[in-house]
Amino acid sequence: MVFYKYISTLFFALISFSAFAQSSLKINDVSLVAYGARDIDLISVKNNIFYEIYFYYSENDTISPLSVDNDYDETSETSILKNSKIIKVEDITTLKINEFIQNKKYEVVNKNEKRVFSLFNNQIAVLERYEFEDYYDNKKQKNVKDWHLSSTDFESIYMLDIGLGKNIVVLGNNDGYIIPTSKRPIIQYHDINFTNAKIIDYNDENLREKIQYFNGKDFYKIKREAKNKYSLRNNFGGMVINKLYDTIYMNEYFIVGKLNSDIEIYNTSLKKFDTKNIKAAYPKNEIFQSIQILKGNELQDLSFLGEIKQKEKVGRSVCGNVPEWNYSINDKMLTTKTSTYYRKQVEDAIIKIDLSLYFFDTVLFLNNTNEFIYDGNEFASDYIFNLPFKWLLVSKYGKYGVYEFNTDRENWDALKEIIPVEYDSIEASGYHRPLKLKKDNFYTYYNVNKKKYKTLDKYNYHFCRFENEFGKLGWLDYKGNEYYD
Repeated sequence: MVFYKYISTLFFALISFSAFAQSSLKINDVSLVAYGARDIDLISVKNNIFYEIYFYYSENDTISPLSVDNDYDETSETSILKNSKIIKVEDITTLKINEFIQNKKYEVVNKNEKRVFSLFNNQIAVLERYEFEDYYDNKKQKNVKDWHLSSTDFESIYMLDIGLGKNIVVLGNNDGYIIPTSKRPIIQYHDINFTNAKIIDYNDENLREKIQYFNGKDFYKIKREAKNKYSLRNNFGGMVINKLYDTIYMNEYFIVGKLNSDIEIYNTSLKKFDTKNIKAAYPKNEIFQSIQILKGNELQDLSFLGEIKQKEKVGRSVCGNVPEWNYSINDKMLTTKTSTYYRKQVEDAIIKIDLSLYFFDTVLFLNNTNEFIYDGNEFASDYIFNLPFKWLLVSKYGKYGVYEFNTDRENWDALKEIIPVEYDSIEASGYHRPLKLKKDNFYTYYNVNKKKYKTLDKYNYHFCRFENEFGKLGWLDYKGNEYYD
């Protein structure tokens, strides 16, 4: 008869793999491992203890430590053992996780369905689901019948250290496991057993395809540490990269850490890029899947895999059922018409503002015309600059400024000064580039910084070329930082 005693086994260790850390829990007295449809249980013959493996969540729901508990009754133990297989600890081998990750994917095919299991990195596992079906291939520009990636699931992984240099991987919230053996690993994910699955090559093209389903912010958290330093941690609180930075920026595809003047770049699969001679780096919007870097005096766009990308056009998705605003200026009268689509009906609201009371010589929208049509798709988050659509470019006595109209007020209160009418010129290039102000033969970009420049080129996404008032050349980023040649 098995007897029970309550033991709390809640201590954590970090196992380092190169520059990366892997969260783990260590248990020293395991003799047998019971594994079933999804989860595993640990048995200590020596101490007559039956351990359950489970997660619990902290109050902020961001750190989810893995724990063990032996608070079982005999009925639970009997039921679990009845539906599980048993492996001895001596039959478990050391899991070399970096070797496991490289070029190994496990494939199970069942008629028109295919499931592929692999490790995205030593923090995350991935399950791809394919359907054999007709679909439109964007690259081939035609309909084809082939395996088509229908969905991708990413799961956090957690290491169970069972002593003697041996470990077991727990997938997700007890959604599966990897048990390394001398023959081949025992792999279970949900209801799919990959133990005897076909091993296929892991190629970069497949990684490009599935990365669109990945959101790094679901797995990596930026945490403020002591002395105003920052770390990147996983959902279990373990450090993803064994380093502290002054700043960390992350989007779905890239991680940028800065320490003093040094910049490090990783993609979210934790591949480190060559950052020699890099002065600045900014991930572009997610639709580009690229990062723009200033390397020496040259701008480059790098792909998720670190390749230099050529300039490309990227389509943007739009929604048809969004409000539309139609603005026009005729004879110093500004007319706004708002069209709202509701249940296939169009409702218009019209407001007129008399601009003659302001005695401007000219009044234009920022597109340099007297008409502007705006809808909810116009000001998307993938633009660096989004100027307010209610701004007007005005002139009086040969000087220029910017005012904002207000459709909630009338007459004198209808306009508010944004930039005084005192500049020799204001160059507006639509609503997604900053306003270029000229005064006393010097230029500046409004709301970028307040410095004076002899020349300022147009922005190439995050950066533009400049010559300052003393003749020095360099690059200006969208935050106003300067990088001299």
